[in-house]
Amino acid sequence: MNNLANQQPPIPTHEHLRLQKLYSYSIVQTPPENPFDNIAQLAAQLFDAPMAQLSFVDSDHVFVKSNIGALHANDIPREESLAALAISTNEPTLFNQARTTAAHRFLTANNIAFYLAVPLLSPEGLAIGALSVFDTRPQEIASQKLGMLKSLAALVIDFLEMRLSSRLVAYVQTDLTNKLAHDLKNPNTTISLATEIIKKKIDDADIVNNFADRIKSATGNILANIDQAMEVSQIENGNFRLSMQEVNIQDLLKLVISDFDLRLQQKHLKVYLNSSTSTLVTGDAKRLRDAFAQLLSNAITYSYPHAKIYIELSKADENLMIVFKDEGQGLSEADMRKLFIKFAKLSAIPTHKEYSHGVGLSIARTLIELHKGKIWATSEGKDTGASFYVTLPLN
Repeated sequence: MNNLANQQPPIPTHEHLRLQKLYSYSIVQTPPENPFDNIAQLAAQLFDAPMAQLSFVDSDHVFVKSNIGALHANDIPREESLAALAISTNEPTLFNQARTTAAHRFLTANNIAFYLAVPLLSPEGLAIGALSVFDTRPQEIASQKLGMLKSLAALVIDFLEMRLSSRLVAYVQTDLTNKLAHDLKNPNTTISLATEIIKKKIDDADIVNNFADRIKSATGNILANIDQAMEVSQIENGNFRLSMQEVNIQDLLKLVISDFDLRLQQKHLKVYLNSSTSTLVTGDAKRLRDAFAQLLSNAITYSYPHAKIYIELSKADENLMIVFKDEGQGLSEADMRKLFIKFAKLSAIPTHKEYSHGVGLSIARTLIELHKGKIWATSEGKDTGASFYVTLPLN
């Protein structure tokens, strides 16, 4: 436990990460709220102390979210703050007049004889603020009370994390809806224009056939977008079950490749499918087909025109390994860290005006892992292509 002396508050390690986490909670400079006031009140009652504060330490000042008792300041310069000292380590901070004569000027100015603070630690272990109790008389500290104060501080973080998760869910749903609306608008426009041209050129078979193909492609895009949105919704809500049966992965991949025939033609891409082992697994054919479609779609989207895509099947221990290898833009180290995270922004961009939702690889990972499989990727860097590996238990 730290003894509090009259010193300048040190800057914690990883200060930029600490501030980043603090700002993600959107708590600084917000009005009083009952949940936080109740926690501060409980802290004061726990120690039978007349004063308590719940504070968040910003870059140059300390914002007091909840203030119980006679200490009325709610915005304090960081260099003058007790909370700034309290977050210097991840341990409780104590001043007790009965044990030390060194005092912080704030305590002496307010006739405070007892001060105890526990840091507010994020799940990553970053101290974003402090829960503190003050008394005008010294106190003896029971370990049980100290543990309860720590629990109250943890409740603050739990509440902030819950609120952050709620905001992220709302953002994801809004973002997905906007993406879906955008993706449905473009093919619908194509269908409308193509239909008008066909009406005017009904006697020209070549034009009719050409625009009929465009309508077919646009319709396929609409259905794919709707299917993907439904897939995301079902996965997040747990509203689907696997229908397990024997599946020949090589045959399944042939179907997946045929599904992308038009896109492959448009970019002049060739897909080579090779197998050196039995490809029978137990799985849900539809879900595996969806997963492989996401991986092939990803390879097509980020491959340059006239490139090659290789899909290779082999045995690895008791598993079937499926490798999707492209000659596209490759992956940076930063990309690799967030590759399978939904809506992650990667450095690669589509090479033929395609639109990426940012959810395909996340869906693929979830579906493969539901089959007790694994998925990962490798790349030697930008413009060196990428390889996506999938393993599934063999029958």
